[in-house]
Amino acid sequence: MKHMTIRLATIVLMLTTLIPAKAQQTQWLYDGLFYNINDDGTCSVVSTLKTGEIVIPQVAVIEGKNYIVTAILEGAFQTKDKITSIDIPNSVTSIGEYAFLGCTGLTTIKLPDALAEISTGTFSLCTGLTSVALPSALSAIGSEAFYNCTGLISLHLPNLLTSIGDHAFFNCSNLAVIAIPNTLESIGNDAFLNCSKLTSIYLPGTITHIGTGAFSNCSGLTSVIIPNSITALESSVFSSCSSLASVTFPESLTSVGYHTFSNCSKLKSITLPASVTTIGESAFLNCTELKDINLDRVSQIKYGAFANCKGLLNVSIFNAKDVNSDAFINSSISSAVLPYEWTENFKLDFSKTPNLWKVYIGEATATIPPDTFKSNKLFWIYSNATTPPEISTTTFSSDTYDRGILYVPQGCVNAYKGAKVWNLIPDIRELPYQIDIPNEKVSVDISQSVTLTASVVPAYGPPVHIKWYSLNEDIATVTSEGIVTGVSEGKATIVAFGDGITASKEVSVISVMTPGAVEDIATDTTAEDTVFDVYNLQGIRVASGIRKAEFSADHFAPGIYILVSPHGCRRIKI
Repeated sequence: MKHMTIRLATIVLMLTTLIPAKAQQTQWLYDGLFYNINDDGTCSVVSTLKTGEIVIPQVAVIEGKNYIVTAILEGAFQTKDKITSIDIPNSVTSIGEYAFLGCTGLTTIKLPDALAEISTGTFSLCTGLTSVALPSALSAIGSEAFYNCTGLISLHLPNLLTSIGDHAFFNCSNLAVIAIPNTLESIGNDAFLNCSKLTSIYLPGTITHIGTGAFSNCSGLTSVIIPNSITALESSVFSSCSSLASVTFPESLTSVGYHTFSNCSKLKSITLPASVTTIGESAFLNCTELKDINLDRVSQIKYGAFANCKGLLNVSIFNAKDVNSDAFINSSISSAVLPYEWTENFKLDFSKTPNLWKVYIGEATATIPPDTFKSNKLFWIYSNATTPPEISTTTFSSDTYDRGILYVPQGCVNAYKGAKVWNLIPDIRELPYQIDIPNEKVSVDISQSVTLTASVVPAYGPPVHIKWYSLNEDIATVTSEGIVTGVSEGKATIVAFGDGITASKEVSVISVMTPGAVEDIATDTTAEDTVFDVYNLQGIRVASGIRKAEFSADHFAPGIYILVSPHGCRRIKI
């Protein structure tokens, strides 16, 4: 509300400010309208004495000479609240900023066919407008173009439109229908803020930018499909859309920004694509009915991202590396799958999730800091770590040490019973099942694929769905079916995940040369025209008098060769 008050104050200031340009040139009166004569022999409307219905002529007669009307200047009709309709001729190609600002009695306007842009503030505070027929040539709607047009009910945007400016439809509180064309590329900041009657909005695949707060407080909006052309959602785009119950995210999305969905109290389930790695500050703040969201692939969760999400009971942050201490403050989480590896930037404060009673500890966890679960009554701990992580007597609460049950990997019970502090937990058992990946050693060439399989051992009662993750996607990726594809040379950890219990496999990605290719893998000479003797790795000379340019797979079998000359040596691989 404060934001809107500031914007309205700015508009009021505009209403009380004269436009200096009007006083700089002789004005001519014709049929109740004032004109400026332009250097090119045309004329522009400056102001009017008329009220009621106004028809701007295509030609103005000034001192007996005809001048074609081509423009309406900045602020020409501002605050003329007795005007009810305006007919603008097709000769007009330009309408200046704030031309009709504050024309509260205006209910009908005919715009010229060739108009390509509606300028900043053109119809701001025209509260009597209920609809406007926009010309087919229109390509841009400027900032504040229809600002606070509270009477506007519907609008059809033409097929050439590419941009909607900041605050363009700000507080058009009765706008219920807006048809967006497949040409639109950009929606500005707060463009539809407070359009509370909008129930749906079509976002075409041409859009690459949705500005901050673009649909904030559209309290009637129930669903939205975000197109694949969007890679990041900016701040507060859908904040306080209190009826929003369904959001479809694109596979292209990488981040959800600051307050993007805060106060969307009807959101119950969110399916994020695997491409999302960052959840911004307060992104889902006060989404009180949110019960289900997949965070397995998210690596960064910022302050208050899920604060006060009272319906969120189970979370899995398996791939998280950077989590703010207050990311889930005042949520109702009772069960959490923790990261594969507990990094120094994983700072989640579990004292602020008081209902937590079950956790799954990651396979590569080496240390759990003191006081981490001191305020939680954890009764079930599932550890995937074969080596007991280092903990202290304050890591868990006295309730856990007195009555907790600890599940550990197969064959690791004695290790935990013999580990310092872990041995304080009275009941230590093997995990109810293991995830088994049978392949002992796995390697794959760059750009090639290999399939991993996993099974639940022993067969568990309820079905366990196996998910696959790569912890090193710059080296290898993995699909939901376990198909691993090499990306670059190195080693990647591939994890099979089944309801919080994991198994991992190291996959080596190797680089294989194209058959027949020649690779210069070591040299201590740079003379390209040097004549070499060629030796194989057994020290046998296989050729003499060979220049580097002549060394090819046409004359030598695949392998490694040493090229020797008086100027130095080369080592060559075919």
